[in-house]
Amino acid sequence: VTLFEAAAELGGVMRHGIPAYRLSRAVLDAEIARIVALGVDLRCDHAVAGAHALDELACTHDAVFVALGAQQPKALAQIDTTRPWFMDGARYLSACSQGTPPALGARVVVVGGGSAAIDVARSARRQGHAVTLLALERRGQMPAQRDEVDEALEEGITLVDGALLQGVDEGDATLTLRCQRV
Repeated sequence: VTLFEAAAELGGVMRHGIPAYRLSRAVLDAEIARIVALGVDLRCDHAVAGAHALDELACTHDAVFVALGAQQPKALAQIDTTRPWFMDGARYLSACSQGTPPALGARVVVVGGGSAAIDVARSARRQGHAVTLLALERRGQMPAQRDEVDEALEEGITLVDGALLQGVDEGDATLTLRCQRV
């Protein structure tokens, strides 16, 4: 087996999308090392870019399995993702895991109620930001595990649950989120 990895190190979303406080890097590295020790030929920093490169692999290997991961973030139509105040949660978590958390304002709103949203909120809180988590679901119905939600609240994150984001209005130096109770 030959593994071609575009990144400098293995782990994908487990390394770059799940904070180290939830998934120990020592445990992750040990699990990866066990797999590599089975005889995997590892080629990091080697992106297979385009159909031509994939065709070349098909000619030199008996089988090719393509596992790209979740490369495209989910977007909400209510948010203009081209605005300078917007940041995708996966990009934020990746930067934090690399030790280079991006500069954010004093107050941060994270939209979502799942584990990834909780991870973003807790990571931003640990960077010293005042964080509000805006969740469509009521607290007891959020897709995140209940203990994750409880721990986020214990860390000082404000939860606004049961709220549908309808839009964002930009002022001179302010943002106003228009929401509806659900």
